[in-house]
Amino acid sequence: MARRLAGLPGVARLGLSALAGFLYGLIVSRIPAPADPLGLSAAYFVAPWIALPFLAGWLHRSVSWAAAAGVLTAVLCMFGFYLNAFPEYHPAYIALKESASGIALVLGSAVLWVTVNAIWYVVAVMAGIVFGLLGRWRRVTGSPVPLVVIATLFVLEPLASALLGGYLPRPYVVWVLEILAGLALLVWAVIGHRRSQVSPA
Repeated sequence: MARRLAGLPGVARLGLSALAGFLYGLIVSRIPAPADPLGLSAAYFVAPWIALPFLAGWLHRSVSWAAAAGVLTAVLCMFGFYLNAFPEYHPAYIALKESASGIALVLGSAVLWVTVNAIWYVVAVMAGIVFGLLGRWRRVTGSPVPLVVIATLFVLEPLASALLGGYLPRPYVVWVLEILAGLALLVWAVIGHRRSQVSPA
């Protein structure tokens, strides 16, 4: 499946990864927040947000295409997510609504919608470049390093979440599964690299 995708024209690969990012963000935004105040919100589960740009970059051999694919995928993840969170209740939007109408209101609202979430779009662009190029690095060279980076982030996310938030959101089984996935990816990267280094008899 992955090889078939990689065989598509560059624009088609770019479009498919961008669509996947948009749909993921949109779907996640519609998952209700957990009733448990200490529960894990799907939106703050980082693993998919880094895996998608990585896979988008893997689809391209060109550095520029891989970076563009990573950025577009990550940005559209954010776009899809925030599309369901238009700032109707933001004070600036309320003031704008009272002073503008028609096209001016639509354009002003769009600008506000972007600026309110600007920091996350900046993060998305940076992450898209980094993980898109990591994906391309893996595709072109077969190096285990990109997979080791992703695996390490998977394993460390629960610790980072606990340190930054002051607690580890429930259910804990999600974190256990993420750690196991990271360890499996790490083992796969190392074993695959060692096998590739063995000269044929």
